Amino acid sequence: MDIETAERLTKLETQVDRLIALVEENHKDLHEVKDQLTKWKGIAGGIAIAVSAFWGVLVTVYHFVAGK
Repeated sequence: MDIETAERLTKLETQVDRLIALVEENHKDLHEVKDQLTKWKGIAGGIAIAVSAFWGVLVTVYHFVAGK
């Protein structure tokens, strides 16, 4: 292997190492985003259940009062 090929190979290996580091960083960031989305989905689900329960209570009370 001549010197030019060795230099090109070294440069390529360096670029691959940087690319791997970027992919690992992006992978970690994606996990953080997924965790945040999961958290907000849970909060939104809780709010939807609470609103539904409150609406059900209001309708029940209205029918109870209006039915008399």
